[in-house]
Amino acid sequence: MAKSAPHVYLSALPFAPSCSLVSTHYSSWFPRMLHVERGRLSHWPSCEMVISNVGGSVRSVAFSPDGHHIVSGSDDRTIRLWNATTGETVAGLFTGHTDSVNSVAFSPDGHHIVSGSDDQTIRVWNATTGAKVAGPFTRRSGSVLSVAFSPDGHHIVSGSCDRTIRMLNFTKWEAGTKSDVDFTDHSVIDDEGWICGSKGELLMWIPPMHRERLLRPSTIWISGQPETRLDLSNFVHGPSWTTCIDT
Repeated sequence: MAKSAPHVYLSALPFAPSCSLVSTHYSSWFPRMLHVERGRLSHWPSCEMVISNVGGSVRSVAFSPDGHHIVSGSDDRTIRLWNATTGETVAGLFTGHTDSVNSVAFSPDGHHIVSGSDDQTIRVWNATTGAKVAGPFTRRSGSVLSVAFSPDGHHIVSGSCDRTIRMLNFTKWEAGTKSDVDFTDHSVIDDEGWICGSKGELLMWIPPMHRERLLRPSTIWISGQPETRLDLSNFVHGPSWTTCIDT
């Protein structure tokens, strides 16, 4: 600075933090400089990086357990994963929510991300690929404002504007996508809309509008009521679930 053109630095000197080496060394050289009356910092800010290409207002962020990644949830309905060192995106957009994403969190092993949204659903994602693991899990009412994994990774807890806190068994939820079971007359639909097998296996999620009049396999018709019938003739699930997609 002492050997450079003064005008390059003089305009910045009044804004340098008062305890910085630049300020303490050079302020006495220019006593007739302007001074910042209010708002001047005492130390340099500790901001190390700014990530700006986030797509929308960011409502939630979280570090991965190893500190290598940052996950963000935005009001543009997306979830994004970032390299915590470079600020670059690690995977493509995690899409599926139909409203603002209010909360995101990593599982303790860093393999999964859970999210809660104004669309009243909770979703779980593969943290590496961005693929949806299970769900959506739907709250009865109200936006999901906060989500978190338990320390052992077996449960997911959520808080909602419906004034309730609910806990999900993630182990059971995840296992539900791998069980070789079928929807029968004896299968139950739990409070959250999941068709469950005889051992509590989660078979498939039913949207709220279709739950009340969902026909069982042996039901032919319900007179005078709009009904929903599932065609499971080509239903593929369990370990071979990926074969349901034409490739």
